[in-house]
Amino acid sequence: MILLLGGTKDSREIAKRLLQEGYLIVGTVTTPYGKKLLEEIEKVKVYCISLNEFCFYELIHKEKITLILDATHPYATEISKLAMKVSKREGIPYIRFERRPIQYKNIIMLKDIEEAVKFLKNTQGNIMLTIGSKNLEPFVKQIERKRFYVRVLPTPEVIAKCNKLGIDIGHIIGMQGPFSKELNQALYKQYHIQYMITKESGEIGGTLEKVQAALELGIQILMIERPSIEYEKIFYNIEKLIDAIKEEERKNGKRLVNCRAWK
Repeated sequence: MILLLGGTKDSREIAKRLLQEGYLIVGTVTTPYGKKLLEEIEKVKVYCISLNEFCFYELIHKEKITLILDATHPYATEISKLAMKVSKREGIPYIRFERRPIQYKNIIMLKDIEEAVKFLKNTQGNIMLTIGSKNLEPFVKQIERKRFYVRVLPTPEVIAKCNKLGIDIGHIIGMQGPFSKELNQALYKQYHIQYMITKESGEIGGTLEKVQAALELGIQILMIERPSIEYEKIFYNIEKLIDAIKEEERKNGKRLVNCRAWK
């Protein structure tokens, strides 16, 4: 059985390809919304859980996992580190899939959220945050809330979190992306945005469209760099990823047979 650590659009595409190849999959996500999306793919057993070390080992043994496939968001570093740790202890192959980074021009690259907050303290004008609801608190605690417009998923939990942080309902843009360049520009114009904060999430995540939209309008872009992690095996192409899984089968012989639905 393959354990697919998901929660991204990439992970859902990977799940479909694995099923086409006849593999058996158990998927994990951290939100009810992510669970709903992954469950739309038939024959995938999905757990909605924030995996700690104990839960990870329990899941490995309960589902008889023989390969860990990490397709989580590029910024979800803690789960990736934990997955590699469990992989080594259990002697289970670990493979990482990640969106290929894009090289941008005329933007400011910052190491982390703290650097972005520090930069914005010395500015004026409206700011759009497109970095997810988990990263809002450092901004709204240190900079005037009225400057922020936050684009987040339109789920009750996320909207409630924004309200709890003191963000005015008129400054919460609850929408499911990705968005076209034109829609991004319409939002920037509507809220008179002068600074747009984003992460380097790759082309599939809609980063390219919102960056292009901002550049054409002369909006200053602050981009949070991807965390640096050393992966033993990392792939940026789904077909090469599938080939790597097949290679693991060949190397390990019957040890990985249980992750394929042989007839």
